[in-house]
Amino acid sequence: MNAQMAALYQHPKPPANDRLLFQPPQHQHQRQPLAQSGGELLGLLNSGNNNSSFNGRDLYPPPRSQGNSIHVAPEVTKPNDNIKVQVSLLAEECIVGRVLLVGLFRLGQPTNDKPIFVKQVLFENKLHRNYRYLNTRITFRAPRSPGEFEFRVFEDKSGHSHQLNGKRHLPNDDHHDGHHHGKVSYSNVTIARSNRLKVCLEYSHFIDTLRATHDKFQQGVVDGDAGLVLSALLALMRLVDQVETVFLHGHALLGDLLEACLRLLERRAEDITRSFAATETIPHPMETFHGTLRNVLNAVEANKYVRELVVDDQLADISRIQRERFCQVSGLYFANDADRSAFWLEHFGFAPVKFGPSEVRIDAESKILQSSSFVTCGLSRWVEREAETLMPDRAAFRASRQSIYDQLHAEVISKLPFSCELDVFGSSANEFGNENSDMDMCLVLPEGTAPIVEEKQRMLLEVVARLESRPDLFTSVDTTRLTARIPIVMFVSRASGIECDLCVENRLAQRNTSLLRAYARADPRVRMLAYVMKRFVKQRRMNCAAEGTLSSYGYLLLLIHYLQRQDPPVLPVLQALPPNWPDEPQEKMPSVLCHGPSEELDPSAANDGHNGIETYFYDPFAFREPKQKLAALHEYCERNTQSVGELLLGFLRYFGLQFDATRDVVSVRRKDAGTMTKDEKRHSCQWRFTTRLSIEDPFEVGYDVAHVLKGSRDKYIRQQFVRAYVMLMDGVIQHQAKEDSQEEQDVEAEDEAVAHIMALVNEHVLDVPFLQALPHPLSPVPTPIPPAHEGF
Repeated sequence: MNAQMAALYQHPKPPANDRLLFQPPQHQHQRQPLAQSGGELLGLLNSGNNNSSFNGRDLYPPPRSQGNSIHVAPEVTKPNDNIKVQVSLLAEECIVGRVLLVGLFRLGQPTNDKPIFVKQVLFENKLHRNYRYLNTRITFRAPRSPGEFEFRVFEDKSGHSHQLNGKRHLPNDDHHDGHHHGKVSYSNVTIARSNRLKVCLEYSHFIDTLRATHDKFQQGVVDGDAGLVLSALLALMRLVDQVETVFLHGHALLGDLLEACLRLLERRAEDITRSFAATETIPHPMETFHGTLRNVLNAVEANKYVRELVVDDQLADISRIQRERFCQVSGLYFANDADRSAFWLEHFGFAPVKFGPSEVRIDAESKILQSSSFVTCGLSRWVEREAETLMPDRAAFRASRQSIYDQLHAEVISKLPFSCELDVFGSSANEFGNENSDMDMCLVLPEGTAPIVEEKQRMLLEVVARLESRPDLFTSVDTTRLTARIPIVMFVSRASGIECDLCVENRLAQRNTSLLRAYARADPRVRMLAYVMKRFVKQRRMNCAAEGTLSSYGYLLLLIHYLQRQDPPVLPVLQALPPNWPDEPQEKMPSVLCHGPSEELDPSAANDGHNGIETYFYDPFAFREPKQKLAALHEYCERNTQSVGELLLGFLRYFGLQFDATRDVVSVRRKDAGTMTKDEKRHSCQWRFTTRLSIEDPFEVGYDVAHVLKGSRDKYIRQQFVRAYVMLMDGVIQHQAKEDSQEEQDVEAEDEAVAHIMALVNEHVLDVPFLQALPHPLSPVPTPIPPAHEGF
């Protein structure tokens, strides 16, 4: 953690955990220089010191060659071919009575509970000898289906007896149904992880699967079996994802299947309802078919090898349908604008804003956003007044949190039987909190300490004992999450009534808090918009974890993403700025490595080939002169002169109507605020194609912050953005008509009109009206589609 967080609440404390790493341009195998403390980190930032003679200490355990490892060969193979897996474990991992398994997983599988197949790792003939490492080689057959995989070693917690006679134990088949005796329980702590195994798609498998998928789809349509049709569409999407070379044959078969898919889009909603009975798993076949077909067609367009198998005319039809007829707000394809408008009016209670022909629509909207006093003045004044009431006084907010910190530190932390310090992260430190925000804290342990989950639980039990001994200070002590994957103790400060969460070591969250605070302080418009938006999403029930909607953190990332993409940008991409910015860029960007959640759960996880999570960003508070660095940021941001009213309305339009969530990913770290596609994330992080919103975490780039969103919730959020945008734009148009008929502008009337609309926009929702049915008959989608005359 850098000096920014140390300055907020803490007493003098041991050296910080995060280290600044400068990679030398040559001799990459040498030990890297690491900053041991916040002071040294500041020194490196200010001096640009790149001296490899710096006497640092490694942040992580020894590299793969000195720890647990798995190696699979060959790395590229065909389905069902033999592969050799070499397992090498430290002797202390292989104690007598501990059952270790090696399992195969698809790359990106987050837990160990569903291996494709497993075998027991046995070293029984060596356990009593004086070895540092124990090695074994196991032969497997590659999976029958193509894709990318990895082997992992983990512990069996089931308590079942296993034969220790030298034979490898295979508890299940390729369809993994667990052990034969009782329920399995696999530990999610990964002891070792292999290199990547790639199983390539063979031509014969491609043709056989394509033919079977084609027949299944046609049979499902004939039988009116929605489940069979959906299964065929998902199989087609998986097959398209696996094609990584040009096949000489298969054009006709793939073309026929895609044509059958497009014909399904031509069918009316009433025909779909009559032909395909709704089931418990597919309650709305029309909505399900359209959403899945969107993913299939996206996958076809994204794969250059598959496009070679599709004739040009069919590709052009697909492109037009995707571009002109898919409505992101409803998740449906429409044959014409009239159908779409009627659907919106019936199901959402509002119709799209009409500006005339599509070729002037975008220009008309942009002109209104830039010139209407209703937006630039009236809405801006409302945002400023609203934000002033919502944003807490910095001094009072800090004092209330400091009081809790001091009390907890003096009465609990200082009396623990182990050495640690207390840190604050989250909304109490990132400049986006309010008086009712929870207070997130963590125990920071001395350097070199890497406790496992059970040890963290014992540490927190010590905290619980001391919390419960002071009921006059702390109440409602809750240990229900003590046994969670990341143990947490919850309690309430009796004096303030503020709910508090306490965990052990959460370095990544600390870095994340610092990043958000830097963005908050870069420009005053950021906090104003954030507080107004947070109230909006709370009032409209778009921010409820229990209902599977988006977190406040997710909405902050949406806002930062949008502000980075203005012209000129309101915010820079802090992760792309070097320490000497805004001067000439240096050749090498620095690196601040941090433990990820899996590495904190399992200290040996860093032996699997990862060097930690990159968390560097341009942090003005990490310099000796933060005021100068903040001034440089302010100067950059002030190049954009848009009012908060313009930015708020533009945000609603961007995420309501413009952002293509079926193709693109919300990211705040891409240099020059470039677009990140779901196809990129599919290749780099094994993300699946989905039509819902996806948000890349700025540090854990393989983590989708919006993964909790279900289809109905995702659509509801988008519909609420559009509802607010349409209501405001209708107000703009009405105000423009009145303004044209009056010579003098009535500021008071303008403010009253804005306040009235925003009261409706922020009207509290009691019952979330998730889309339940599609009673309105829709026209078929013709193929090919004539040019559109009006768009939304």
